[in-house]
Amino acid sequence: MENPRLKQALASWEDWPLDLSVPPSVVSQLNGFTNQSVVLDTGNHRLVLRLNRTNADLLGIHRDQEYLIWQSVATKGIAPELLYVDKHQDYVVYPFIEGRIWSSADLLNPGQLRRLEEIISAYQTVRPEIPARNYIDYLEHYWQQLASHPGITPGISDQWHQFLPELRAFQESGWVPVLSHHDLIPENIIDDGKRLYIVDWEYAAMGHPDLDVCCINETTQSPVRSVINWINRLWWLLADTSQRFNTGK
Repeated sequence: MENPRLKQALASWEDWPLDLSVPPSVVSQLNGFTNQSVVLDTGNHRLVLRLNRTNADLLGIHRDQEYLIWQSVATKGIAPELLYVDKHQDYVVYPFIEGRIWSSADLLNPGQLRRLEEIISAYQTVRPEIPARNYIDYLEHYWQQLASHPGITPGISDQWHQFLPELRAFQESGWVPVLSHHDLIPENIIDDGKRLYIVDWEYAAMGHPDLDVCCINETTQSPVRSVINWINRLWWLLADTSQRFNTGK
């Protein structure tokens, strides 16, 4: 089925500040949980066009903040360069990285983990001018939208309200915020054999310093572990609701 949003984005290729002599053509699709992305052939190099998810604010995504963070980490070679942002924030264009997308097996390899931890340490030194994440507000934003979701059973509701005092104590525990990706899954890590690139910075924020390490290494002990579990638990329910809303299902 033809995607009208993709067709419209491709039709604007002459607006991109790139030296393209022929219209780009789609050669493959990339998997993603939040957005839809395709690989483009431009004759002399390849690009990725990412169609941003509509109603992304429901998932706590703020595109202006994402692009600011993305540009900041790209200057350090941690992420591919952000080449073009559609003025309506409907899509972005960036270089296609020739490399292998990580699998869960990489996170079990001590050598690979050390490489990734070095990248985490590098981007944690980046200081974009954005506010620190308030995890109470962030999770409450998710929870309030799920009030009538069939997945919120009385048992889950009880667990949530039992968790709230722990969440407040965590938020007020005095941790120093650093840049955190907040979605550091294998699918967002590209390995070209020499270096790693991290993509999809839409959930990134100045957050808890242990968060990304806990995401990649389940043996790491930190109070942030419970917060991660609730973010993931509510995100999947909310993403399902948002997707059905967008598609009319």
